[in-house]
Amino acid sequence: MLAGWLLAGAGLPIPDGPMSVATGTALRLVRAGAEWRLTGQDRHVAWARDAAAIVALATMAGQTYVVLLARGVGRIEQRVNIADEPRDTLQVDVTLDEGQVAPAASGVGFAQLRAAGAVTRALMLAGALERVSEMTVLYAQDRKQFGKPIGRFQAVQQNLAVLAAETAAAIAASDLAAEGFADGMRLPAIAVGKARTSEAAGLGAAIAHQVHGAIGFTNEHSLHFLTKRLWAWRDEYGTEAEWSLLLGRHVATAGADRLWAEITSV
Repeated sequence: MLAGWLLAGAGLPIPDGPMSVATGTALRLVRAGAEWRLTGQDRHVAWARDAAAIVALATMAGQTYVVLLARGVGRIEQRVNIADEPRDTLQVDVTLDEGQVAPAASGVGFAQLRAAGAVTRALMLAGALERVSEMTVLYAQDRKQFGKPIGRFQAVQQNLAVLAAETAAAIAASDLAAEGFADGMRLPAIAVGKARTSEAAGLGAAIAHQVHGAIGFTNEHSLHFLTKRLWAWRDEYGTEAEWSLLLGRHVATAGADRLWAEITSV
C-alpha cells in the first residue's frame, strides 16, 4: 500500500507483484548524465527478499524523489524482527533510467512516509489485538482450575476487562489515525493513533500471556505468533515514546490558550 501510494503520487508505473518500501534517509541520489545513480544502505526493509519491487525516497538538491527498484537490484542481507518476519538490509550502488525516478508528490517526504507507515502499523496492531482478545476470552472460558473456568475468578475477569478496554481503545485510535491520513496527513491525529495502539499492544499482550500461562509461549499454540507481532509492530514507524514526544511538542508550540482546541481538533 505504501509503495503504491508513493508511485501513484510520483506518476511512476506500479508493477505487478508484492512491493516493499525502503524508509530510511541514507540513500543518496545523484544525476549521471541522462541517468541517475543511487547509492547507500537501508535497514529493516520489510520482506525485501520476496518483493517484486522496492520503492524508496531519496533527495537531491533539496528535492525529494521516488525511486523504483526492480527485483535483483542491489544486495540484500536477510534479517528478521522478533516476530521472525523478514526485515532485510538493502545495499545499492546502481544506475537508474528516467522511468525509475520521478519527483515525489507535493508535500510527500520522509516525515509523511513515516506517518503513513505509522497508520498502517496502528491498523495492524488493532487487528492483531482484537484477535488476541478473542482468543484470551475463549481460553478463560475453556480452561478450568479448582473445578470451574478461570474466567469466573474475579482477578481474571478484571484482567479480561482491561484487555477489552485496551482493544477498544486501539480500534478507536487506529481509526483516528486513518482519518488523519485521509484528511490531509494530520500528524497530531496520527501521533495519537500510533502512540495509543502501541501502548495498548504492550498492555494487551502482557495480559493475554498472563491468562494463558505457559502454553501461550509454546510453538503448539498460536498466541505468541500474534503477541510477537504486537511487540514488533509497536516499534515500527516510530515508537510510542517518539510519537508522544511529537504530539507534546505540537501542543506546546500551539500554546496554553490553544490546548482545548488542539485536543478537540484531533
